[in-house]
Amino acid sequence: MRQIGLYSPAIHALIDNCPIGSETLITRMLHLLTESPSNSGQLTSFAPSPTPAGLLSIVMPPSSIVDRVRRLYVDRVHDVRCLIPVLVGLTKPEVVAALPRLVLLSDKVVKEVITRLLYASISTVHAPNPLVGKPGHENQQPPVGPPLLGPMTPQELLVAIHLLEFVRQPASGQLGSEVQTPMVDIRSVLRACRVCLSERRLFTQDRLSVAIEQLVEQPVLPTLMMRTIMQALAMHPRLTGYIINVLSRLIRRQGAVRYG
Repeated sequence: MRQIGLYSPAIHALIDNCPIGSETLITRMLHLLTESPSNSGQLTSFAPSPTPAGLLSIVMPPSSIVDRVRRLYVDRVHDVRCLIPVLVGLTKPEVVAALPRLVLLSDKVVKEVITRLLYASISTVHAPNPLVGKPGHENQQPPVGPPLLGPMTPQELLVAIHLLEFVRQPASGQLGSEVQTPMVDIRSVLRACRVCLSERRLFTQDRLSVAIEQLVEQPVLPTLMMRTIMQALAMHPRLTGYIINVLSRLIRRQGAVRYG
């Protein structure tokens, strides 16, 4: 499979003309082609290659593949798992729209999704093109220039996860269905937050302060905001002064709401 690569015309044609019932197989193929080999050269369930800085480097799929998978998802599949191989190539609004369904998947899948998004914001690599230089593929050229970074920064992803509790199920249109139920339960939001903050190297003091600032400015404070503030303080004790200031602002805000 890796001898074909994501730039192969055959892969593009297969996605364009996806036979009915083969969507899962194609998604699995794309998973394999967007995984990076481990140091041993063997594939793991998700093992991006380490960069010189010690951070994981995520494979950025070519835009032609991203466009085709996007169309496949919108027109036929409607299973959010098919987006995971090309997730880092989507736009930020597309990722935010997919997150409510992604965080409801299994622990293993949620970890993969968050890992891809977090590390793609720091470093990505071009998908390898094994066809370059092969007879009959003279038109194949290696990618030029540095690859794009992922659609969301770590702090943007952390904030987006906190706000999932406010996402509501689409209205059914039936009589009496005006009250929409939450789409994501708070346990799933908590699980995603834990996975996110477990990547301590990525959540620097500056990134966490930016995330906290965005959470505090929300019209309705997320349920897990205070938990995240305490975690941020445990990770970066130098945030003490900033967090005291944030808490003071919250107290004044609550007082204004109560007595205003």
